[in-house]
Amino acid sequence: MPETEKKETLGVIGLGYVGLPLALNCCEKGYDVIGIDRDEKKIRALKNNRPYLVGVSAKKLGYFIEGKKLIPTVSYEKVAGCTAVFICVSTFLDSKGQPDHTLLLNAVSETAARLKGGSLLVVESTVAPGTTEKTIAACLHNLGLKIGKDIYLAFSPERIDPGNKEYNLTNIPKLVGGVTPGCLQKALALYASLGIPTVAVSKPVIAEIAKILENTYRDINIALANETAKICAAAGVDVWEVIKASATKPFGFKAFYPGIGVGGSCIPKDAGYYIAWALSHGTRACLAESARQVNESMPFNALLRVEKHLAARGKQIGGSRVLLLGVTYKENVGDMRGSPALALAELLLARQAVLFYHDPYIEALELGGEKYRRESLARDRLSSYDCVILAVPHSCYEDLSGQDFSCTNLINMTGLKIGRKAEGK
Repeated sequence: MPETEKKETLGVIGLGYVGLPLALNCCEKGYDVIGIDRDEKKIRALKNNRPYLVGVSAKKLGYFIEGKKLIPTVSYEKVAGCTAVFICVSTFLDSKGQPDHTLLLNAVSETAARLKGGSLLVVESTVAPGTTEKTIAACLHNLGLKIGKDIYLAFSPERIDPGNKEYNLTNIPKLVGGVTPGCLQKALALYASLGIPTVAVSKPVIAEIAKILENTYRDINIALANETAKICAAAGVDVWEVIKASATKPFGFKAFYPGIGVGGSCIPKDAGYYIAWALSHGTRACLAESARQVNESMPFNALLRVEKHLAARGKQIGGSRVLLLGVTYKENVGDMRGSPALALAELLLARQAVLFYHDPYIEALELGGEKYRRESLARDRLSSYDCVILAVPHSCYEDLSGQDFSCTNLINMTGLKIGRKAEGK
């Protein structure tokens, strides 16, 4: 399966939705790969050929695991034999809204202390502007390493969109910034060997800002869609038809869609990094701050819709049987990080709703200290709930028919057309 066997061994630190596909791509291009993750459950799953990400082929994974092309481990010891290492660990916002690079800096220190001279370190984790050339560079300096001689350092932010079948590692251009010209050239050559298109920038901070700008742009435009949805609801107008009509303009408008919030590990965090970056320079990112407020309010707005829906039928949330369709942060993925659907679930439980859920990707979950298992979508069950909330537009829900619900118990909070597949539309 590998194109051409290569002598070099690469390392990938962090085997999540960024690192694991990257590691498999490296294997496909002929490299041996040391895959490191602190989560022992992930390592066991990989060793037993059990992919934990939607879209990762068990056949491909098994081929590389059995052939020892991919060696998953929790230990950093084996990075000593790597000529280049990608850092793909998570970064966060702390409780004060400031960037938290703890896991990243630990991964950098553990890796750099073991690499042989002249190796390349590429950071793909999202960071606050200036982190590569200041914080990470200082970390390497403290280890006695001179950048451009003892070690080469570059920043190339991940741009993966989980669940996107059109865009992937091989057709999404990657921004690459090197701390020195030599660092840049080594990083560009490595990505070229992996068949990944690149765009070189003058220095890492350009790529760092570009990454958080990309996702802040999305956050702001989703907030506009959510705000428009609120106004359209008050005016009795179909927001989906409005957006569809606007999207017919061939320039100057890109369609973004409303929902019950913005989740995942990227957009809310990256917008937070953008806001923190502005504050660190004595200014305010007012538009980004307002967008965050709008998007964070959407689960509560959804709760008000449920309350109004039930009240119109002489019921209240407390004691009502409520089924939530979808609990992941977006459609057709199995990731619940930052899911606004879970935020809505918590709000419903706080109001004493009798909660049930279904999600094709989540078999069981825990909410409010209680364990829940996925419900059946049998027709006789669907009509038994006081309220069914379509929260996440998983494509499987298109297979449902409008006849599966009583005429009054469905609240569709997405743009998904129920019954489109069932009715052949």
